[in-house]
Amino acid sequence: MKMIKIIGALGLIFLLNPTFAQDTKPEKVYSIIKVRKNHEWYVAQYGLWEKEIAKNKKNPDSYLSIYNAARMAQITSESETERAEWFQKMDDVMDQINNISGTFNYLYLKGRHGYNKAFELSDMAEMEKMRKEADDFILKAYAKDPNRPETYDFLMPMYIKQGNTIKATEIAKQWLASGDITYSTLALNYNMLVSTESDAIIFTAGDNDTFPAYVLQLGKGIQKDVTIMNIYLMTKSDSHRKVAFEKAGIPAMTDSTNIQSAVIEHVIKHKGEKQVYFSNGFPFQDFEVLNEHIYSVGIAWHYFENNYFNINYLINNYENNYILDHIKHDKIVYESYPELAHDHNLSYSGSMFHLLDHYHVTGNQKKFDETKAMILKVGKGSSYEEQINELLERY
Repeated sequence: MKMIKIIGALGLIFLLNPTFAQDTKPEKVYSIIKVRKNHEWYVAQYGLWEKEIAKNKKNPDSYLSIYNAARMAQITSESETERAEWFQKMDDVMDQINNISGTFNYLYLKGRHGYNKAFELSDMAEMEKMRKEADDFILKAYAKDPNRPETYDFLMPMYIKQGNTIKATEIAKQWLASGDITYSTLALNYNMLVSTESDAIIFTAGDNDTFPAYVLQLGKGIQKDVTIMNIYLMTKSDSHRKVAFEKAGIPAMTDSTNIQSAVIEHVIKHKGEKQVYFSNGFPFQDFEVLNEHIYSVGIAWHYFENNYFNINYLINNYENNYILDHIKHDKIVYESYPELAHDHNLSYSGSMFHLLDHYHVTGNQKKFDETKAMILKVGKGSSYEEQINELLERY
């Protein structure tokens, strides 16, 4: 953490010092779900891309990077006021977008910004109307260049909420073939899906634990009978919730609601014999209904109303079900986004400590050593490395 602050401070010195600023060049800006930078970096990149556009107003890539910089600066802002200011800057970028009219980036950004604006609305009908307009631009961008994966994470939920499995499967297979989803991301989602029982329901909360899971279900046939319920899509789209409820056999809610806790409570109340799970990164601590009813089974949490002996499921998943070669062995696969891979791999550490406790108590030294080695690998170089080493010293 100290190192991050030092780097941030040095970066600020470079920006403020004209000697360094002369050599500073704009860099391609990725979504935070692939490459994470600090807020100051996104702010700096926005300014640098502004200068590039002033010199050349016809470069489509400049508009994609400046929009990404504004969007990521908005996401990493610490106050609502600042977030609103950065959303206005996103609008400002869109005011200039006609300079690249007809290009893939023009169509894609028109669609993407439409989605971002739709999610700011509270009226569900208005939100759906704006989202449909955005859908049209995304479809046009896809038609322009179907090999550009930027459109896939918009097309996938669009076809899912339409119940169009054929089209959703096409996108899933294209997405897999594109190589856009990294090995560690696919492994994490595979391990999440196989953590669940057949015909289960799993709540997710982000892009990286939702769309790759759909891709594996539709593109590879993995746990196809499991219903994925992204909590944000479930509360921002009546049609998405309708399709998910129908697949899981959950009755419709009497009221259209954007209250997340109401959706979770409704599913738990009407789940019948189905088992309910939550992705590893789901903020279950924010939901009172889940308190004291959530048990780790590895890369998922199992909702259980009574006391639940989860260690057997945890052991079975790690010893028999999970893909772990990329964690056990160094450099076994190439990762195009190594920071993202490191974050994904670090997410295994919590459940691996549960395993470590079990192997320590039962005296299984071989499994203890293997698990400890994996924990050390996923923690190495992370902001949690010191904490992890301190916890390991207990044994």
